[in-house]
Amino acid sequence: MTIVANTVTDAIWKVATCLATRGRNLAFPDQSIDVAALRDANLLARRYGVDGEEGTTLAALGTPLGITRERVRQIVEKLIERSAQFEFDIPALDALELACASCLPCPVSVLNNHARTLLGELLTFEHACLFASDLLGRRIARMSESVMQPGSLRIDSWAYAPDDDDIVEVDDVKAVRSLAYAMIRSCGVAHLPAVAGIASLIYEEQGASLAGMLQSVEGFEWLDVDKAWFWFGPENPGHNIILTVARKVFTVARERVDIADLLAAIMRYRSRTATPEFDRDRSLMLIPPIHIARAVLDRLAWLQVVQYDDYWANTPLDPMEELSETELRLVAALEANGGVASRSELRSALTDIKLITFSSALMTTPIVRLVSHGIYTIVGRPLDPIAFMRAMSPREGMLNRIEVCRHPDGSVSFPYIITEFAARSKACTIPASAVPHVPAGEYRIRDSSSTVDCVNRSSGATVFNRLVHEMLVQGYDCGDIVRITVYPESRIIELALDDAMMAA
Repeated sequence: MTIVANTVTDAIWKVATCLATRGRNLAFPDQSIDVAALRDANLLARRYGVDGEEGTTLAALGTPLGITRERVRQIVEKLIERSAQFEFDIPALDALELACASCLPCPVSVLNNHARTLLGELLTFEHACLFASDLLGRRIARMSESVMQPGSLRIDSWAYAPDDDDIVEVDDVKAVRSLAYAMIRSCGVAHLPAVAGIASLIYEEQGASLAGMLQSVEGFEWLDVDKAWFWFGPENPGHNIILTVARKVFTVARERVDIADLLAAIMRYRSRTATPEFDRDRSLMLIPPIHIARAVLDRLAWLQVVQYDDYWANTPLDPMEELSETELRLVAALEANGGVASRSELRSALTDIKLITFSSALMTTPIVRLVSHGIYTIVGRPLDPIAFMRAMSPREGMLNRIEVCRHPDGSVSFPYIITEFAARSKACTIPASAVPHVPAGEYRIRDSSSTVDCVNRSSGATVFNRLVHEMLVQGYDCGDIVRITVYPESRIIELALDDAMMAA
């Protein structure tokens, strides 16, 4: 019997009706079909997914009709056995097989999109193949098993040509997915060439098959198919640096934020992940292009686009959930100072926070920005000029900037605050403007036999090793401002309490 149908879905309905009526509907097309036959045809067609995958279970089929799962199974099996009495010619299945042959092997989700007009609105390629196999004894494609792990995205099954034995293993897909996840955690999106490069080195996977593997993971979406940028949606993996930073920024913002300011906030936040992730492959920490970052933000339901590249949160965010305790206190201290404060003002307001914690938070948090040397404000807030001028002036003896003085005798002097961090590290960092006048080498402390070393570190900083230790030995303490005078020619260092600064 030739089944004429525009889609495989229509063909399944016609085959099911034929089997339920024992072919009478084809022999006598004008004769009405009884209720029992219509029910059986409906069960068989829905069992093969014509109404969507969710309604294919025995329980989902039987419950609306008030019959048991076992009775549904018996009806479906009876019709499948009856199919052996017929020989069906289904051109719609021939067209489906021909259309998909050039795509194999590939994830089934790719075939579902590729052959949607042939399949019908809700039918999947898997169920079409299952129908062909069970009722016609015909294999259109081979299928691998799909995988669903608790707390993880579903890995789609793969389709292969019937005679293809080179099957992608699920473990390979999981490994490639892990690489993509690692990149998304580091830079918010994933780049196929970068992931492919690492995968080829570690797992010997090639780019073409790798792209297919990634597309078999639930949630896969191209952000720029031409440039091969993609992600798995806003929820997977659990940590996405673009989303994390955006939520922090828009928690404190009071006006719209430009995409460039958001990327700057991401770069600040990235500096805190660089150290703990130092042993990871650095190629997974790329900086996404601005149009890719914009593509991510445009897909967030809680953000509203304003004038192409500005954003505004249309849903209030809870600071207690989005910000750390140190960030909450930084915001409170800045707001208490009119939204602008110097580093020394912030430190004075947060003296109970360990200096290393305070310094790290101020350097890496995305919710503040540096508006001048040592002057900070909240991202997404207007800058108060009066508060800014106040913050620019030294207050309570704490220095907002280090003033380096050159003297006629060739010596160089500068004030140095003995901080808690300096007391622990025992290294005195030389101000950048003084470095050209202080050559590296050994120096002697005046009126002492102790020596210190001036060293140029690989980080770019120039320090006096052991100098802070000598200050502490001579009776100076944390919080003191010491005037350091360096005599480059004689290689002598002179220390003195900076009374003027301490009294200010």
